[in-house]
Amino acid sequence: MKKPVVFGIGLAILGTAGIVASYTLGSTPEEPRFDGPLPVCGDAPNCYRVRRVYSASPDQVREAARTAIEASSHWFTGTPDRVADTEDGLTAVFKTGPFSDDLRIAVVSGAAGQSVLHARSSSRVGESDLGVNRLRVRRLLAAIHDQLEAS
Repeated sequence: MKKPVVFGIGLAILGTAGIVASYTLGSTPEEPRFDGPLPVCGDAPNCYRVRRVYSASPDQVREAARTAIEASSHWFTGTPDRVADTEDGLTAVFKTGPFSDDLRIAVVSGAAGQSVLHARSSSRVGESDLGVNRLRVRRLLAAIHDQLEAS
């Protein structure tokens, strides 16, 4: 009789810890309300939105972003299923198991020959993403930076 009760209590504690962790580890934007061409993230911790300035032309930044997206594949952050051009950048759908996340990249001209890259990655379902969108965007930004530095 005691073993099922202890097991049930342990399971309840684990479930509660999982829920708390999912909200704690969720993605939240670095600058949630900055102006930009991409929609703001809502209040749920399942979206990550950021911008970066590069000393390269918008075409160079867009091409580096495309290469980074197409080369990315990770068991935790997913694999790009579809990559498409938009008027100001790129869109991609990342699949992680049964889950689909949407990535949007917009590249606009900045001051003094610089370019501003705006990135937004968001989960289609759920309240939390366990930080997947934040990690995905940060990995892509690192790859874009490396490509632009090499050229």
